[in-house]
Amino acid sequence: MATPLSVLLRLLFPSWAFFDIVGEPPSLEVLVHHEHHPTGVWQRVVYPARRRWWHILFNPAGTRTLAAQTVVERCYAELISDDGDAASRRGPVAVVDALAEAWVRHEGSGAPRMEPTTGHDDRQERASWQWRIIVRDAESGTTAFVFVSDVHTVSTRTPRSGSAV
Repeated sequence: MATPLSVLLRLLFPSWAFFDIVGEPPSLEVLVHHEHHPTGVWQRVVYPARRRWWHILFNPAGTRTLAAQTVVERCYAELISDDGDAASRRGPVAVVDALAEAWVRHEGSGAPRMEPTTGHDDRQERASWQWRIIVRDAESGTTAFVFVSDVHTVSTRTPRSGSAV
């Protein structure tokens, strides 16, 4: 027979055994190739931001990361679902495409920063990039490639020597 104390303890500290094992979420990776600075490493785009104590009240970086990861997860769910045609998948893929392009333009690869061209540059450098959504299985260590995008090309501007950017 259960004592009142054991019932109270079960109410306060429930068993979480009914949840499935939580694996790694799908991740978005980008590969960037520059004409003069070739790189060949897939780089993860969305990763958890470092947390500080004040992020309990104000955490814009964490909110941005959560929103980006949600976009990737929704695109993943749309891509693996059986009840959709190619036209219904274009929307989520376009949103992840924009997310990846923003990362390439602002944070990507350590090569020259990719910015829109303005027409008065001395030299234009062409860069190509593509993104993929992958899922890693923590138990077996395998990686499943869910989607690999087409190769995109972006012009980057290289500043003239001695001129301000």
